[in-house]
Amino acid sequence: MAEYSGRRRIFLAGAVLTLLIFVLSFYRAMSSVSENYFRETGIYAWAVLGLCIFWLYINRERLLSELGTPELHHRAAGGVLLLAGLWLLLAVTEPRFVALGAVSILTGLTLAVYGRAGTIPAVVTGVFAFAVAFPHIFGMYLEERYSLTTTRILAGVLSLLGYEFVREGQTISFTDFSGNPIAVWIGMPSSGIASVTIFLSLFALMSLDYPMSWKKRLGLFLFGILGTSAQNILRLVLIVLAGYHYGWDTLRLVHDYAGYFIFPAWFLVFVMVYLRVAEGEAK
Repeated sequence: MAEYSGRRRIFLAGAVLTLLIFVLSFYRAMSSVSENYFRETGIYAWAVLGLCIFWLYINRERLLSELGTPELHHRAAGGVLLLAGLWLLLAVTEPRFVALGAVSILTGLTLAVYGRAGTIPAVVTGVFAFAVAFPHIFGMYLEERYSLTTTRILAGVLSLLGYEFVREGQTISFTDFSGNPIAVWIGMPSSGIASVTIFLSLFALMSLDYPMSWKKRLGLFLFGILGTSAQNILRLVLIVLAGYHYGWDTLRLVHDYAGYFIFPAWFLVFVMVYLRVAEGEAK
């Protein structure tokens, strides 16, 4: 009992210290970015962080039941996460990576102090790390090709709908209802990589709760990727049509907010299909 109390005090002290460093580092990071930071980068990483925290909360009894004495590999993994998290907190000025640093430290503390109880938080931390890093890595190697493909698909849909436009590379140009020229450039933020990142992160969290055969999981994964890509094309079509019929201001409005309605609606459909398949697997 005394050993458990001692480990609990160590964990709480480390958590409080991490929180203090995080607040200072996050304030410094936010001071170094532009006023339009969240509009430019999106909130997808923060949404994934919130979902990860919520997932851990609803599984808290499962985590508490696994509290125990750490073994050597728990302490080693915890030490690596602690060092990586501390580096992110102190050396990096991008807010999302600063948040990842704090999460990594807390997960490392859990592994080092409570052993097996930190295993699932470590996996969830990996999900958040993926949400933070994947768009950056993807952008370094495939941004132009992916955005160009998205633009070509969008142009094909607009042609099928009978709208007149000019496509030059990643740019769609057209004239609105008042005769004003409008040009829409499809970069990585508009190409749907954010929604793909969120989908992959949510799919990983769902996979932790609902085991099934790899064939069914692969089928659901492919269905989810196709659906996520299709809902992004729908969003882009709505953006262009808003500009075509109502002008630039409406285009910007739809651009800024349509995704917050379309993606949740699509993912709700996916969850219903996923749960039905999972229930069938369990029978």
